[in-house]
Amino acid sequence: MQDEKKTKKQLVEELQVLRAELQQRDEQQQSDGADLRYQSALENVVDGIITIDERGRIESFNRAAERIFGYVANEIVGRNINSLMPAPYHEEHDHYLHNYLATGNAKIIGIGREVTGQRKDGTTFPLDLAVSEFSQGDKRMFTGIVRDITERKQLEAQLVQAQKMESVGQLAGGIAHDFNNQLGIVLFDLDMMLAVREEEELREDLLKIRKVVLRAANLTRQLLLFSRRQQIERQPLDLNGQVHELQKMLDRLLGEHIAVEMNLEEGLWTIDADPGNIDQVVLN
Repeated sequence: MQDEKKTKKQLVEELQVLRAELQQRDEQQQSDGADLRYQSALENVVDGIITIDERGRIESFNRAAERIFGYVANEIVGRNINSLMPAPYHEEHDHYLHNYLATGNAKIIGIGREVTGQRKDGTTFPLDLAVSEFSQGDKRMFTGIVRDITERKQLEAQLVQAQKMESVGQLAGGIAHDFNNQLGIVLFDLDMMLAVREEEELREDLLKIRKVVLRAANLTRQLLLFSRRQQIERQPLDLNGQVHELQKMLDRLLGEHIAVEMNLEEGLWTIDADPGNIDQVVLN
């Protein structure tokens, strides 16, 4: 960001120097050389450069500005600069310019100010604006250097989203860790009851509960893996059996309007994998 501002400041200074040469030199050959250098600087920079008079009327519009706003120079030169602004800035700009000319309150002058522009097709976009003032004879003129920062704003939004996702992962990991501890206590109690109970009907019920608890523990492991708070633990795994177990959860996740049909190859070898990762692959 600092580099962008420095570049614009240097560009403003360079244009001002070239304009001063054009105004001060008397020899035609030297003046032509300065004019060529000025035009070269104007047309070959990546930033849009727009010159307006004290009434806000556009007097020059370089190629980069054409690319940024979608206008050809001869379509926009002579029109008010507020043609490149959406509401409410469209209506407010002339007031700002008049106020500056009357009071010298330099709200419109400066390097590196973020504003909103409007293209020829009506779409709006963020841009970085630097404005400088110069004199041309007895006329007060202004140069605006604009840079489309749409891509930069998108990257900033992606960074914010990534930070939010990281926070969600940390929160999910913390909840899953505490929940997993509680499940461990329940599982321990179930195993103790299974060790001392011999009633067949009761043992069947306890085994069903134990299976559900193990499944819940596996889900918390997936959350811990998502938040990178648990290491991958590979173990011998029946892939078909793992996928069949996951099907019940898939039915709940996808809803009644989607049917899941599985066509699994029989007789697969046992694989060495983390059950939670296998579930995550299928869910993805």
